[in-house]
Amino acid sequence: MSLSSKLQYPVNLLISRLSYPLHLNFLSGLSFLFGSVTSRVKYDNYRLAHYAFGVYEAAARAKALGTSEITVIEFGVANGRGLMAMALYAGKVEKHFGIKIQVLGFDSGEGMPVTKGYKDHPELYASGDFPLQNREKLLSILPGNTKLIFLDLINNNWTDHIKSPVAFMSVDLDYYSSTIAILNYSAQLKSELFLPNTLIYFDDILLPNHNPFQGELLAIEEFNAANPLRKIVNYAESLRINRRLKNARWINQIYQLHVLDHKQRNEEYRNPGEAPLILGNKYLK
Repeated sequence: MSLSSKLQYPVNLLISRLSYPLHLNFLSGLSFLFGSVTSRVKYDNYRLAHYAFGVYEAAARAKALGTSEITVIEFGVANGRGLMAMALYAGKVEKHFGIKIQVLGFDSGEGMPVTKGYKDHPELYASGDFPLQNREKLLSILPGNTKLIFLDLINNNWTDHIKSPVAFMSVDLDYYSSTIAILNYSAQLKSELFLPNTLIYFDDILLPNHNPFQGELLAIEEFNAANPLRKIVNYAESLRINRRLKNARWINQIYQLHVLDHKQRNEEYRNPGEAPLILGNKYLK
């Protein structure tokens, strides 16, 4: 790796921080140099910050629910950079929370399929784009917590490979046809194999040509219309309120799959006889 390549990430990180006040930049710098996993996720100090957040938040939610094992997924692996990053973050987060994280990557390995009309953005993408160039090399360096599964995502049910609750998914498929296929298969997965609200990152929704009538955004809209008990909702507004660094582009690409038929959504969470929640009022004293 050349010196310029090594410097690219810290330089880009520095430029992205110019819009933040000095105290946040100071704290972010400390986190970058000395921070824990929690601190580095909080201040976006991992290269693929959206993956680091997704894996960390998924594990935190699972821990709170008493779930000891989860699955995180990348749909659309291409040359494997994202999958390797997800695996790295999963290893760190796994140790932090003490839960097992299975990382799965799904890809045909042959690049993108033939487009099926305007919905697939043929003005932007073409068959054969983003192939996996060195399959053997990538498979040889995947850590033990990670599997790369080769299949045609349009015609094969990816949910057959799920053994623990899906807690975070990255959808980087570009096409409407591929995205609606994997979302429709997700509707067949038993509710207990999701978290009640599972995080989803959609990679291809912010380019100028992307819109609700093509690509991944159209797939989300059609999925919601067809599934009364599974709804995909943008999480950006709520998420931004709770982030230290609120200007990150990826925040707008985080959604939640609300699994309304999940057991956790259909039972009172307090035990019988447990005291009700009470709001304090100092004026009554």
